[in-house]
Amino acid sequence: MFKKILVAYDGSEGSKMALAHAAEMTKQCGSILKAIWVKS
Repeated sequence: MFKKILVAYDGSEGSKMALAHAAEMTKQCGSILKAIWVKS
């Protein structure tokens, strides 16, 4: 389904949940997961 998945991460609870969800999708799809750390 997805070849690559990109997640923006800032340490918030929402971004932690998004990263966990993306990691699960990566396992299911055999995708490549990349995360970008966002510091404000």
